[in-house]
Amino acid sequence: MKKILLIVLLIMMNVSRITASDPGSTGANFLKINLAPRELAMGSVGIGLADGPGAMFTNPAGLGSIGYQSLSFFYNIWLEGMSAQYLSYIIPTGIGNFGASANYFAYGKIQGYDASGTETSNIDAYDLCFLLSYGKEIPALRMGGYEILKGLSAGINFKVLNEKLEKEKAMAYGGDLGIKIDLGKSYNVLKGVSVGCSVKNIGTGLKFDKEKAPLPLSYGVGIGVKRELLGEELNLGVDMNIPNDNSMYMGAGLEYWIKDIIAIRAGYNSKKDSSNGLSLGIGIKADVFSMNYAFVDYGELGYTHRMGMDIKFGRHIKEVLIRKAFERGVSYMRKKKYAEAILEFNKVLKYDSSNIGALELIREANEKMAK
Repeated sequence: MKKILLIVLLIMMNVSRITASDPGSTGANFLKINLAPRELAMGSVGIGLADGPGAMFTNPAGLGSIGYQSLSFFYNIWLEGMSAQYLSYIIPTGIGNFGASANYFAYGKIQGYDASGTETSNIDAYDLCFLLSYGKEIPALRMGGYEILKGLSAGINFKVLNEKLEKEKAMAYGGDLGIKIDLGKSYNVLKGVSVGCSVKNIGTGLKFDKEKAPLPLSYGVGIGVKRELLGEELNLGVDMNIPNDNSMYMGAGLEYWIKDIIAIRAGYNSKKDSSNGLSLGIGIKADVFSMNYAFVDYGELGYTHRMGMDIKFGRHIKEVLIRKAFERGVSYMRKKKYAEAILEFNKVLKYDSSNIGALELIREANEKMAK
């Protein structure tokens, strides 16, 4: 039974010969697989919450808010020997943020057969995608003394796709479009709330021999919420996706940070892909390094594991780390959590030993604790 399910999955992952409106009828279906472990652990959400390297999968508009260079590597242990590797680089510039990535999906050993059913050598099959991304925060427009479209970001991906199945090869070009709006920049009551929409996999379609299959086009909308719970960061996301070859599905997830070091993630996705929809994951952060892991149960097919590592660097990363640590320290001070505040201000001093604001607030926190 397990082998039969795997064969069905492989057929759906490759080019189908049936009408494009039917499930599994699109080509390059490896593009449907979210490799970003953080977003996957949260139910594959990220259209409204897009704010990191995973935005290149969910909504390229999220690239616009990244203020540092980033190098990311994701590894996906998928089903029955199949795996995927992903490498990306993001760089901010004065005209917006640019990104580049490569996604390689290997199908492992597939037994070949001749016309009589006799076993032959293994079949070589893989999918490859090169991607260029651009995201930018759009300045607010002034009309009649008012600012409109505050907090708006836009992004675009351009893709070059290549598939190989034994001696047959196919190539296609595609792209994604996305926008994101930080509602908190226009309405204080909605601080930490953002919405987004995206169109993924617009393109030429893949052609094997004389048969052509469209890319897995998908429309999506999402909302992201950033809040505090018990003094720690809580992120929530809900997405709705409408693919061109299947029914609409929803995703929802949460992420909770403990001391800004360890993240606990969980999510649910209603997409019909043999999994039970539940996903779990963790993240660990240490200054400029972070590691993420996601787990999804596919029932009889087995478990899948996604792992990733992100490295932040560049001349702006020091400013970003100082600002975030200082903001967390101030938040702890307001909640009268002085010991936690001192830890955050010490992080500031690690990068800027003469930071007057951090030194004064450490002194103030020690005085409060002494009373």
